[in-house]
Amino acid sequence: MTRRHRRWLLLAAVVMMAAALRVGPALLWRPPALEGEVPRDGWVRVSGVAHVHTTLSDGAGTPAEVARAAREAGAAFVVVTDHNSDAARAFSGYRDGVLVLVGAEITVHQGHLLGLGMRPLAFPPGVDARNALDDVHHLGGSAFAAHPTSPRAELAWSGWELGGAWGLEVLNADSLWRRAPWPALLGGLVAYPFAPARAIARSLDRPGEAIARWDALLRRRDAAGVAGVDAHGLPSYENLFRVLRNHVLLDAPLSGEAARDAAAVHEALARGRSYMAVEALAPAGGFFFHAARGDDRWQMGDTVAPAPDLVLRAGGRLPRGARVELYRNGARIATGEGGIELAAREPGAYRVEVRLAGRDVPWILSNPIYVHGGVEAIVRARRAGWPPAAPPPPAVARALDAFGDGSAVAAESDPDTWIDPDVRV
Repeated sequence: MTRRHRRWLLLAAVVMMAAALRVGPALLWRPPALEGEVPRDGWVRVSGVAHVHTTLSDGAGTPAEVARAAREAGAAFVVVTDHNSDAARAFSGYRDGVLVLVGAEITVHQGHLLGLGMRPLAFPPGVDARNALDDVHHLGGSAFAAHPTSPRAELAWSGWELGGAWGLEVLNADSLWRRAPWPALLGGLVAYPFAPARAIARSLDRPGEAIARWDALLRRRDAAGVAGVDAHGLPSYENLFRVLRNHVLLDAPLSGEAARDAAAVHEALARGRSYMAVEALAPAGGFFFHAARGDDRWQMGDTVAPAPDLVLRAGGRLPRGARVELYRNGARIATGEGGIELAAREPGAYRVEVRLAGRDVPWILSNPIYVHGGVEAIVRARRAGWPPAAPPPPAVARALDAFGDGSAVAAESDPDTWIDPDVRV
């Protein structure tokens, strides 16, 4: 055997050993036993997946195959978002017992937007983010910046200064695995044939940059967060649907009436009355996070005025040893095992992360409860209003046409253009 062959064999042995060190735990690991009480707060928790592509854009599966995969994975709803198209709308409604919702992933100069809950697209959406947001708004939908911190520069979001009530895809499966260290990816690849959902979940990295961006938005205005599988068919739809979920809080169980149920799910996602979960690490349907004052309760996505007796509580039926962390305006202010209770003494956006031992990615990431009152609540509402403030005028203005014959013209512009309405030529 030559020296070169020995080096290659040694390298192969090192790689196999590294893979074994990652694969072993992935195959042997089981979620800790669940402890605690199931919330009895009057809300129905329903889980589903968002950001799914089909053969109507660049996905590998038909809408029917996507619905079947969602059923097999145990998801109650699936949100199809093909690129710049809602052609899957003909397939919306209940399919194979799964509520199929249809939106679109809209490509704009500043990145990509998920448009959910919209009426049918009558024309292609705008290619500038402000125009696209306007389209989504006027079609009755809600918008979320997709894969906002993707390692792929052409997919990352750059429209952070845009006004309006757009939210954020805080957890995006594609971005999470692309940022993972190579040993985790290698281990996940080898373990995938044996325990696919757990292998994917174990390779996900903490979305630190996306969470930091979200917290920066939350310091200024309300901004709902969602989890997106960004599924194209590889890994399989079913396996990805077992990894990431959105849990929405509804005031009644799904009725089986597609239009009514779709409106309820969309409203919960748009408002942020929901939480995100890496479901492959442990079932997450037993979590709660609310604010309380006496007999009154406020859920995720709600705004409540500060008060001396306002208390925040989080917990539920969680894995043994789960660490519950409470954040205010992005700063961790309290930690507890199995649950937490803390007086909300200061205004801010309060959210919760639940972590399991040895995992980088949070198991649960809640939407915020907003503790604001008076002027601050009004200012935040204006920042999240529509239309947002008009863009500032340019530093230099010039006449486009002098109209030497003295014709009278009317000054008009679209929202992205500034014109002085007082000019008369």
